[in-house]
Parts: sequence; C-alpha cells; structure tokens
Amino acid sequence: MQQQHKEAVYQIIHDAIRSNKTTTKVIRQQLRKILDPLSVKEEDREPLLDCWLQVMEKEKEKKKKPKRKIEKISPKSKKSKNAKKEYEDKIMSCLQEKYDLEKAVTIWNDMLRDGIEPSKETYLNMFTLYYENSDTKEIRDKAIAFWNDMVTNHGVQPDAQAYGDMIGILWSDDEFKEAIDLWDEMVSRDIMGSRDGYCYMISLLGRHKWFDEAEGLWEELFKNGMEPRLQVFENLILYYYSERRNAFIRDKAITFWTKNWPARVPHAGKALPLMIGIYMEDEDYEGARQLWEEMDRIGMKHTRQSYNYMILYFAEHGDLEKVKQLWKEMHARGFKPDVNTQYLKYLSEIQQTV
Repeated sequence: MQQQHKEAVYQIIHDAIRSNKTTTKVIRQQLRKILDPLSVKEEDREPLLDCWLQVMEKEKEKKKKPKRKIEKISPKSKKSKNAKKEYEDKIMSCLQEKYDLEKAVTIWNDMLRDGIEPSKETYLNMFTLYYENSDTKEIRDKAIAFWNDMVTNHGVQPDAQAYGDMIGILWSDDEFKEAIDLWDEMVSRDIMGSRDGYCYMISLLGRHKWFDEAEGLWEELFKNGMEPRLQVFENLILYYYSERRNAFIRDKAITFWTKNWPARVPHAGKALPLMIGIYMEDEDYEGARQLWEEMDRIGMKHTRQSYNYMILYFAEHGDLEKVKQLWKEMHARGFKPDVNTQYLKYLSEIQQTV
C-alpha cells in the first residue's frame, strides 16, 4: 500500500476516534469513501480494515480507567462513612460522663482536622459542655467565642436550651445588654424560653432594678407551665430588699411576696429574713413578727439581719425580756448587733441587763 494511502487511513482512524464512530459498518463506509478515489484495490482494503480495528482497540484500552484499588480505611479517616458518627458518639459520651470538656475539645479538634463537619446536634452538645464548665472567666470567654463561630460561621440555629445556657453565661459576667438582645432574638424566632433561660433573665433584670420586666417574665414562666428555681425567688427578694428604703419599691416587694408566698413558693428559704427587713422598714411589725415565727416553725436558723430586726421590734414594743433572749442567742452564734440609731437608746439598758 502506498504511503499516501496509509496517511489517509490513519487520518480516518483519528477522526473516527474523535467522533466515536467505531462500528464496523461505519468504518467500511469511511474506507470506501476515502479509498475509492485513491484507486485502492479490493484485496488491499481488508488489511486496511484490520489495521483500523487494531488501532481502535488500542485507543479503547488507553481510554479505559484503571480500577480503584480498595484501601483499608482507618476508623479516624475522613473517608470513613462511620467516622463522623464515631466522633459524635464520643462527644456525646463526654456530655454524659462528668461533662469532660477537655476530652471533648480534643475529639472536636481531631474531627475538624479530618475534614468532618459536625452536625447541629454535636455543635449544641459541645456548647452545653462549655456551659457546664463555665465557672471560670476563661471558659466563659471560650464559650462565647464558640457560640459566635457556631451561629455566624456555621449557621447553627440554637434551640431554647442553648439560648438559656448562653444567657446563663452572660448572667455570670453581668452582660446585661447582650443578654436582653439574645432573649429578644430568641423571642423573635418564636422560641419559648427554657426554665433556666427564664430564671437567668429574671435574676438579671432584678439585679438591674428592672422589677416590672422581671415580674413580667416571672408570670410568663408560670403561664408556660414552668416553676422557678428557689434561688431566683431569693435573688429577686434580695434585689427588692436592697431598695427597701424606697416606699414605692417596698410596696411592690410586699405585693410580689404576698402573691407568691406561700401559694407558689411554699419554701421561701433565704427570702424570709429579707422580707422581715422589708416589713420592718415599712413599719409593718406584725408582718415581720409572723415571718420570724415562720422561721421558727420550719426550723430555719435566724440570720444576723433578722436578729437585729427582731431585737428592734421587741424593743419598740417594750418587751425587754425577749430582747435580752435574742441578744444572748445572737452573741452565742457569733453575730454582732447593728449600730442602728433606731434602737441605740435601748442598747445601754440591754447591755446592763444581759
């Protein structure tokens, strides 16, 4: 076969490969179309056909992709289908076993290093671990940084419990404005606050003397079928007590107290001696005496403040025997009397008779 015939055939081969025309029928048609004008004899065409087919087979072999080698995948490899679940299960175990934050952070970093994006649930579990360990400023700062990254960079939408935990962290650092903004954000998303979230916000509002707002959330808490922690009630009475010389605040405190004790809060705890002080400041001596007797009835030890208030009460009522009794009890417990101008006039007489 002449050289020009070979070149023509090879050109047809490459054109056919590019156009994927690889059937024998098509090949013969192409040969006839090209070779007829070249006066190639019929007996010379069969070798050309064979040549063409051989070249086509070689090209097909080149195009075949090699089979992927099956590798044994390590459990920690990002290629493993089970790796994500394994990591997340380990973080969950840290949550269930003594809130081991340090161990969880190590697992978390390994997970990210392997290129595995945690699920929303795992993000929230990690934040819970930060919250449960947030007794130091260092951990609280890390918790806030984690929260911001979780919400801003990864689009995780917190649930009610996560909002409550975050407000608790802000409460610890007295981040008043930030806590209010976060609560408003939660409400705007139609998420009902958790019990802890309500408790933290009520305490924070009371701390900053936003008594109306605090009482509003208090009522909302009960409306939503939840009950406050005793410490929240004690804190709110404490904040009222700090403003007891303001007659308007005293009235609000007494109204709040009578509405909730004992109907809603039968065991008032540390709030009892504080309310004795509020009643005494309001010159409601009978109310103060009843709370003193309630402390005796439930076996609650009197505080330094309650002793001082009741010494004043019995002194005002001329019951010096009771005054001397309480004076002895107070000193026996290591308490010192207040140098209160309201009962300085009784002090010398008490000291002489004890």
